[in-house]
Order: sequence, then structure tokens, then C-alpha cells
Amino acid sequence: MIFYRIPIHVALLVGAVGFTAAGRAGEAVPVPEAIRNARVIDSQVVDLGDRTITYNRIEAPVLKPQVKLAPVSADEAVEYVPTAAELAEMGRWESMRYEYLGGSATFFSGMGSELRIWTPEGEVVALSSIDFDFFRNLWDLERDGVYYSVFFCALEYSPEEFAEAKAVDPAWGAQLEVFPKEEGGISRFVVVSAPKGEAAENAIRAMEDLHAHFDENRNQLRAAYEESEKARLAQEEWDKAHPPVPQNTIVNFFPIRSSRCPAKTSVQTEAADR
Repeated sequence: MIFYRIPIHVALLVGAVGFTAAGRAGEAVPVPEAIRNARVIDSQVVDLGDRTITYNRIEAPVLKPQVKLAPVSADEAVEYVPTAAELAEMGRWESMRYEYLGGSATFFSGMGSELRIWTPEGEVVALSSIDFDFFRNLWDLERDGVYYSVFFCALEYSPEEFAEAKAVDPAWGAQLEVFPKEEGGISRFVVVSAPKGEAAENAIRAMEDLHAHFDENRNQLRAAYEESEKARLAQEEWDKAHPPVPQNTIVNFFPIRSSRCPAKTSVQTEAADR
């Protein structure tokens, strides 16, 4: 997966509460009744001009006890017997080797990509003939008994931006002038630097598998990329036509004390129209 240019429409619930998505219209995030009805001990308002943030220290709410499920007796339990095909599939996954392939990918329009693969032994740096933007929808990859989880943070340089960057760092720019070229429809990459060790060797083998996957599926990858670009541009147009409306925010917080954590703070954030 290429983590790159992702439009975010998220309202954040801070602390132990987690994340809750807000709708495009900017509606308020639902707040649990126990939080909403709690007594406010102290309050402070911060005026940000177009909106306010209100910090309320509240009494710790009394939450409803969880419903205990009745135990299932042995007579009621039903044993599931997997089929031969399911057992074979489970065995295939158990026998597989699992690898993480991640790092950064910098795209240079019409030239290729600079890759920096993270390993416990250090960074593997390589230049590829592939525009890695085509992998933006690739989350994982399975090849020859190896399952790769794929994650790249990405940066894109236009020709004008690349020229400006080269003027700032000529040595780096000179290195990027030697991008490998495809030969006979086969993508290529060259390793610029790599630490010694098994993890770095595995990272290089992973790049070989990734390039082979591109060569075998380039039409599908290009089509997925084009669809993704259409969706991204449509999202940008929607965002321009529907700019976010500033909203007031209420932060309700209260202390939590336990034997493990003598003094912690739990925070509940509420988007509120006023």
C-alpha cells in the first residue's frame, strides 16, 4: 500500500475513547449519555476566533454494567469440523513465511522511484524503473510461499520540483540521474546501499518479488491506479465545493485511578454546534 494523498474527514476522540468518523455535513459526534449528563466540576473556554474549545473537568461517570452471557453447556455446544479443503488452506497459511515490506518511496515523474526499505539492520536504498505510485492499492503480496505486508510512505516530485531539489543537493540529484531502465518490458532496480545481514537480504528478495509482480500484473495495476486517481480528483472537487464548517468542540475529561495506573486522565471529545 502507498500511504499517500489520503483525504481525511475524521473527528478525533482523544485518549481511551479512540476514533469516531464524522459525516461530510459536519454533524456532531454522538456522546455517551453517562458523559453527556455528568456534573461539570470546572470549565475553561479557549476562543480560536472562528470556533471555541471548551475544556470541562467532570465527575467520573457511572457506566452501566456489562451484560453477562449465560455459559453454554456441553450439550448445547456444537463442534465445527472443517472440511478437507479448509484444512488444506489452513495448512498452506501456517506453512507460509511472513515478511513486512515497508519504507519510503519517492516518485520522480517519467524517471522512476527511489526506495528506502526499513530493516532491523538498517536502511536498504534502491532505485527502481517503476513509478511506485502504481502500487498505491497494494496492501499485501503472496509469492512462492512468502506473504508480504506492504506499506510505503510516499512523496512525489514533479520535474520542476526535482530541478529545484537538485540545485539544493547536487550529489543527491546526480545519484538519481542513473535510474535503471526497463529492458524488454522487464522492470529493473539497482541497490545503492544496504547493510549486511539476513534482514537486508530478505528486503532485496522482496523487491525482486515486487518487481516480478508488477511485470506480471502491470495492466491491472495501471487500471487500479487510474480508478484511484479518478476517485482522488473527484474527492478534491467535492472538498472544494463543500469546505469544512468550523465547529465548536467540547472536551470532557475526568481522572481514572487504579492499582496499575494510580493517576491517569481519560478524555472524551465532543463536536458540538453552538
